[in-house]
Amino acid sequence: MHRKRLFFFLLCIFFATAALSALPVRSITTAETDFYPYDETALRFEEAVILQFDNSLSGVVKAEWEDSPNGTIIWGSLGIVFPLFTYAYNETAYGLAVGEDTVEHIILNNLYYERDRYYLIFSTQLELSEAQTTFMPSLGGKWRTSDKLALWGKYSTAFDSDAGFDHSFWGEASYNVVPKWTVIAGGTVGSYHADAESASELEYSFLGGLSFLPRDRCRFTYRFEYLTRQQYEKSSHSLVADIQF
Repeated sequence: MHRKRLFFFLLCIFFATAALSALPVRSITTAETDFYPYDETALRFEEAVILQFDNSLSGVVKAEWEDSPNGTIIWGSLGIVFPLFTYAYNETAYGLAVGEDTVEHIILNNLYYERDRYYLIFSTQLELSEAQTTFMPSLGGKWRTSDKLALWGKYSTAFDSDAGFDHSFWGEASYNVVPKWTVIAGGTVGSYHADAESASELEYSFLGGLSFLPRDRCRFTYRFEYLTRQQYEKSSHSLVADIQF
């Protein structure tokens, strides 16, 4: 517990220093609640701060606190975004997740290729702990078909040293109804393992949302997701505040 408090305290110091600095700052704050059967709930708060050092170099700091029926986890990471070649840039980060009696190391790499109407992202994430190792590559992209409509899709696979392989696809569309309001609709489908000994099973979800842009460089988004598995069903509500200073 002392280790978790120290870790969280150091993250708070970093965020306070970033807020007081003269660098351009982007803050993405997320609050999420999950509702499970039998009146169980989970809460998650995440803060991501992006510091713009110059036109091509940025620093990324993330902190997350999650309280679920499985326990409490505090997670944080440090990363850097840098250019690779024309239209391409890369994000590399290292994170640490501290649970009740576990410590997990997280290595993340995101490669972006961005043009005016679309962008592609290839991600790899490696999670290492004493109990298991998980490797998760994914490929996603967003295409703005018009000034009002944008389509997003992402395929992910995961290899867990205990459970084996799982796959998922996430797709959604966002439509700008009026200049300041955008509606979101989509869903996910994938496989999962209830435990290390069980066979792969199917899960799917439906999602929707509403995004509000009160002014330039400031956006608020509400999202709802309903996920169903063989073992349980879950509904999630999240609020995201994306503000650039």
